[in-house]
Formats: sequence, C-alpha cells, structure tokens
Amino acid sequence: MKLIGALAQRPHNILLLSSAYNGLTQRLHTHLMDRGHRIQFRLALSEDSIQRDVDAVKPEFVLCPFLTRRIPPAVCASQPCLVLHPGVVADGGPSSLDWAVLRREAEWGVTLLQADKELDGGPVWSHRDFHVPEGSSKASLYRGPVTDAAVECVDEFLVKFRSGARTPKRPGEMQKATARGEWRDRMEASERTVDWRTDDTETVLRKVRCSDSTPGALGSLLGRRLRLFGAHREEGEELRGEPGRLLATRDGAVCVGAGNGAVWISHARVEGGVKLPTASVLAEEISAAGVEEVPYSPFSSDHRATFREIWYEQVEHVGILNFNFHNGAMSTDQCRRLTEAYREAKQLDAKVLILQGNGDFFSNGIHLNVIEAAPRPEQEAWSNICAIDDLVREVLINTRQVTVSAVQANAGAGGVFLALAADHVWLRRGCVLNPHYRTMGLFGSEYWTYSLPRRLQSSATAAEQLVNACLPISAERAWWLGLADRVIPGHFPSGVRHQAKGLLTGPQETEDFLRAKAARLAADRPVMEECRARELSHMRQGSVRGGDDDASSSSCSLLTRSIVSDPVVEETHSAMSKSRILKGKDRAAQIAHRLVQAITKQKQRQPDFEPTLAIVQVGDRPDSNLYIRQKTRLAKKIGVRVEHIRLPRTTSYLEVLGHILKLNESDSVNGIVLQLPLDSNQSSINVDRLLDAIDPKKDVDGLGSTNRRLLQQGNLDEAFISCAPLASLELVKMSGVPVKDVVAVVIGNSNMVGKPTAMLLSMLGAQVVRCDVDTIDTQKLAAGAQIVVAAAGVAKLVRQDWVRKGALVIDCGCSTNPDGQGLVGDVYFQEVAHRTSYISPVPGGVGPLAVAMLMSNVVQAALKKVHYQSSGSGASVRDVENTVAPRW
Repeated sequence: MKLIGALAQRPHNILLLSSAYNGLTQRLHTHLMDRGHRIQFRLALSEDSIQRDVDAVKPEFVLCPFLTRRIPPAVCASQPCLVLHPGVVADGGPSSLDWAVLRREAEWGVTLLQADKELDGGPVWSHRDFHVPEGSSKASLYRGPVTDAAVECVDEFLVKFRSGARTPKRPGEMQKATARGEWRDRMEASERTVDWRTDDTETVLRKVRCSDSTPGALGSLLGRRLRLFGAHREEGEELRGEPGRLLATRDGAVCVGAGNGAVWISHARVEGGVKLPTASVLAEEISAAGVEEVPYSPFSSDHRATFREIWYEQVEHVGILNFNFHNGAMSTDQCRRLTEAYREAKQLDAKVLILQGNGDFFSNGIHLNVIEAAPRPEQEAWSNICAIDDLVREVLINTRQVTVSAVQANAGAGGVFLALAADHVWLRRGCVLNPHYRTMGLFGSEYWTYSLPRRLQSSATAAEQLVNACLPISAERAWWLGLADRVIPGHFPSGVRHQAKGLLTGPQETEDFLRAKAARLAADRPVMEECRARELSHMRQGSVRGGDDDASSSSCSLLTRSIVSDPVVEETHSAMSKSRILKGKDRAAQIAHRLVQAITKQKQRQPDFEPTLAIVQVGDRPDSNLYIRQKTRLAKKIGVRVEHIRLPRTTSYLEVLGHILKLNESDSVNGIVLQLPLDSNQSSINVDRLLDAIDPKKDVDGLGSTNRRLLQQGNLDEAFISCAPLASLELVKMSGVPVKDVVAVVIGNSNMVGKPTAMLLSMLGAQVVRCDVDTIDTQKLAAGAQIVVAAAGVAKLVRQDWVRKGALVIDCGCSTNPDGQGLVGDVYFQEVAHRTSYISPVPGGVGPLAVAMLMSNVVQAALKKVHYQSSGSGASVRDVENTVAPRW
C-alpha cells in the first residue's frame, strides 16, 4: 500500500537489482514501495539473467544497491543503471569502507553513480557525506550511516529524474573539495593481520573493525590462527598485560593485551568454521592456561569503556535496560542473562522500563552458530527457543511498570515479536522489520500467535497473512499497520528518553494503567500459555508447518525472483489430461555445452587450466560405481579431470580422513566428492565429520555444514549448493510454473536433498511444507500442494491419490524397481503422470541434471580460484555462472 504517495507524484517502474537481499537492499525496497513505486526485485545472478530481467520488467531505470559483478553494457545502454558506491565522490575499489575505517576517516560518504564501462567511475547523480562515529566498524557504518545516506541519494535522483534531468556529472566536472576520493585497491590480508608484538591498541581496534563483519581480521591467540571480530576497548587499569596475552574472559569474549592497553575480542572463527564467541572457540586452551572470567554487572556504576552486552541506566523514574548482542543473535546464555537482568530491573523504582537494543540489530532471534557448534545441536536449539520464550514472557507479564521496546536497528522475526511483548513499541525511522518465519522454514515462537493479533486488533487470520507475506516492512509501515506506536526520527536514544517522560503523566494515571494491564493479563494468561504450547508443538514437529531446526534467522526473506520459462519438455497425452515430461538430460546437455565454452575461454588465457574433481569411494557398491561412471563420462566430455580414489571396505575413518585432508592441500584439485553411501564394514566411520573435513571451497557437493549454513543464511554467492536440489529447482524453472505464494510439499528431510530443496523454494516465495514418510497425513499434505518434490528414497511412494490434478511433480528418488527390472523413482510414474501438469521421470529427470550441476560447481570452484589468485585480473566467475541454472 502506498503510504507516502504525495512524495512520489507518479509511480516509477523500477528494477531493484542486487547480488544479495541485504539490509541496504531491503531498506530501499521498503522505502520506495511506501512511496508508491512499482518495484521488481531480482538477484544479479549472471549477465544473462540481468539481461533477461531487464527485458521482462522493462524498467524506467535499474537501481543496484549492492553488486559483485558488472552490468552488461547492453543493459547500461538501454536505460539508466544506478549503482550505489559506499564512498565519497571519485572514490573507487572493492574495499572502500575497509580503508575508511582503517585510516580513521572522520568524514565519509555515499555516491550514486550511473554505471558505465569504468568501474566505480561513472557519472554522479547524487552524493551524501556523513560523520563517521568514533569506534565504528565496517558493518556498523554500512548498516547505519551508509544506508541512511543511500536513501537520501536515491530520493535526490528521483527529484532530478522527474524534472527531466538525464545528464549526471562526471567526477572530473565537480569541485575538487567534492570529488576528493581516490582509487583504492582491494585490501590484502596483510593489511588485516594483527601483530600483537608491534601493533598498538588503536591499530588492533581498527584492523578488527575494518574487517567486521567480513572477512574478519587475522590474528593468533593462544597459538591458534583465527579470524577476529567484535573489538572493544578496555579502559580499566586492572586488565593489563603483555601484548597478545589473554588476560580474562567475559560472557564469551576474551581480553587481550594490546600495546600499552587491552582489547576485548568478542567473536572468532577458524578458517572454514562458523563465527562463535571467542571463548568458545578457545575453550580448551583457555582452560589449560587458567584464564579467569571477569564478570560485569549490568547494574554497575563503572561506565569506563569495556566489553558489555547488557547494561542498565536510570534517569529519574525511567529505567533503560540496554543490550547489544553481536549481529543480533541471542544464544541460550544471552537470553537467560537478559531475562535475569530484566527481572532485577523490574524490582527497581522505575515507573517506565525500556528494553533498548543497541548495535547493528535489535535482535534476530536464536543463535544458529552456537546451536550448530553444540555437542547436541537439537538440544541446544530447543533450549534456545525456550530461553527466548522465557524472556518474551517476562516482558509480557510485567505489571510493575509501563513497558517499552525501543527498536533502534533492524529486526528479524525473533526480534520483532520480542518487541511486541511490551506495552509500547518505538522504532527508529529507517529500521526494517521482517515479521515472518516462513522463509526460515519455521512456524515460529516468541508468543507471536498471542502478541500479533492483539497488536493488529484483528483475528489470527490477519496476523497469519502478515507473517505469510514474507516481506520486510519499514518503520513507517509498521506504525501504519499498528505494530508500532511511534516512529522516532533523529537521534534515537535522545528521542526515546524524551518520549518516555511523556508516559509519566501522573501517579494516578500510571496506577490506573497498570491495574488495567494486570486485569487483562489475568484474563489472558490461559490463552497466552496455550499460544506458547501450540507454537512449541509446531516447532518440535518441525515439518507440517515448515519447521526447520537448521534454518537461519539471517536468511534472505524475499527472493521473489520470477522463474523464466525455458522448458525442455516432452508432451504426453492421456484420455484425462495432457502432461509434460521434464527431461533433465536435455538441459544437462545444454549446460555441458556451455561448460565446454567456459573452459575453452579460460584455456585461451591460461593454457594449463584444468578443473579437477576428486572422488573418494569406499567399497564397491554397484549403484555408486554407476554414478561415478556417469560423472566421469560427463567430466571427460567437457574437459574436467577426475581423480578416482578407490578404498576397500576395511578402510578406517582416519584413513579416509587422511585422503580428504591430502586432497584439501592439493593445489591441483578444485572439487572433492565423498561418494555416498559408504560401502564400509567399519562401524566407527562418521560420515558427517568426513563431509565437514572437506575444504568448503572444494565441497562441490554442498554437503558440509559450512556450505549448508551459507545456504541457510541466503549467501548464495559463496555457497556451493547440493546438486540434486539445484537440479530440482532447474526443472521447476523449465516448467515455467510460478512459485511465489504457492504451496509446495517436500517429502524427505535429508541434508542432501530435502532440506536444501525446501529452503530454496522458500527463498523463492513458496509456502513450503516439509514432511517425511513417517509424518502424519503426508498423503493429505501432498494432495493439497501445487508443487510436490519427492525425495524420501522410497520406491513408488507417491501414488495418484497423493497428487492433485494439474500439480507439478519433481521426482528426486532413484531405487531399484521392486520387480528387479531397472530403476524407479519415489513417484509411481504410470499412476501419477496423467494427473500432473509437469512431471520429471526416473531415469532421465533429476539424475543427469544433478551430474551437470556438479560439473558446474567444479568449474566454478576452479574459476574462483583463478579469480582470487589473480586479484580480479584473470578469470571472472561470470564465465561459469552463465553456464548453469540461476544460483537459487
């Protein structure tokens, strides 16, 4: 709905093109939608996809908030293509913000350029400079001042565009004081490396901050080489020591001597691992070294600079409980500490109690990295869900004070519904909310089924419509909908304090309000607890309503990319209907041809270029031998070398691991596949650990936890995605069947096929229901879906009464026919085909296309390696991205 139509005068048709649906892109999307413009968002997947999107949308102009690849010249020539660069006028290069933080720039800026052949050097439509707050990290600058300035730049462009202006200025035509930037090369690892022996305190802080949130500074702690994040100055004289020595721990952070002072490092990760609290990464070393925990009380009167996640302040009768959790993730421990601090704050004499999020996010809900790293992830996940529920409940049942949630930064679903627990919700102008769980594959918790209908003053149906829309909303729209009571412009903390004083209308009015709230809660308590029980029941089932214990709260919530129909299909007729068979082998042949072109092109630049795939096989299963022959045959055809390591069934876990580690170190190997299932007589072999041992950059099957996590986070540029899900989505694309807002049932919960396929469909806007053979009513769920993906591994599981007429059916199964004749899928093809609009066969559907996707991943890994080694002067990753289906 248009909220601020007067500013738009007339709506523009805009293509919003970005390499990721990140915070800046979401902010511009909501900002422009509120002003009545017609926005089509697309991922910049490849030059071909960009051209197709422009041809389909026919925009007046293309707006690119975040790009990692060039726009095709033909697109730039056909309409204005605007690129937001996070630097001052005439600045250029891929590490602009990194250099600004490292060099302590006091002023920085954002420039809106018209794309042309000169990278970051096109003519300027608008620009904004801003003050760089002391202690800013690259991430906090990008999510704060850069995003705000980008919105102003786009608004200025719109004014000029409506007035008929079509000739932006070249940087050389602008005043020298304005065009003060310079080209800055990509920041090398050496510039980000912390040397505890020589770097002073300030240098350590700047190196970590300029590398946060990616790629992280390099440094050694207790003999471990790590990526370092979250640097905080320590002003207390009590914590001092020789540079590089660990002095203390606190709530997961470690304090390290630096120069003549000390710094706290809140998070770290090993190469290829996930980002975790530093003390967790170094747990064994810290225990052996005897480093002590130095706690900080949230109610301490010592306000010197230090690392603190929770702190309380009170001015007269207004109490503010502040919290700042890295990237908005809240672990079980963090939730419990915040809950305990809230309980303590309730006992003080404040009449108004404000829960105020600080940092780059208000909250994004549970802490998925901590869950993944836990010895028992399923137990930690459940503890985390219950702990955040307990926190929400503590806010909901507070009858001692008028409660306020002060939302200063963006919030994911968990954060939104934490905020809604308060009596009043105040938002900073410019923050973006994502009040939905579906794209994470979750039903959701945090009492949302109680708080949201109460906030909307409507039925649960209206609340579910908002949740199921899977769209980010601006602060202004949240206020218009009734999710928020006030939008505060300007300096948010000052505005919060000012507004809080207005709640202190008088003792009697406050008492009356609290008495009425207590009466309402007494009546609502059974309903409230029933809502929690129902939510947790859905979360525990984790299937019927799309639950996914592995889903990520930071996954892109809107990848509403249209699926362009380019079918390679075969029609089959019956008396009842016409069905089309999706022949994956034909599309696989097309992909193979384009892979040959990509390899040939690179060989012209680099004659010794030879993508190499290593396949590790344990045992001698006939089906594995067949699959390996298929991979080897296609690899030979397109020019990929295959190393086949055949190991006997008696091979131990350590021997298999040794081969994998050797392949990780091999400079000639680009991709590694562990052929599954293993044909081993060694019961001690842990397949998951072997998959995680594969270098994520060589994990071309996408089965290791790092690549699965990147997919869950929506980081499609970095993730290798499992090949069968990629093939399944390519078959969906071939059908031309629309995906957004349709019900899709995925039968199967494996990490190899079921889970990633469900995530990809969710990212495309489908309402995904994930189930398995033992799920209650699987048949009924499938029969109600427009799209059915069968990936359970059970021959002929899906019969005609499982499929509605006109459904699209993708069969990922492959089993020996029960009669011993040939291969069959999970779908009883002869029964089901006549009911479908499109169906993939077995064999000839997903299988050959998955092999082609594997080869695409291998070639992409090889090209990425060349690209990184040559720092952009050699091969481009675009060469391979044009050969595969879009990176869903």
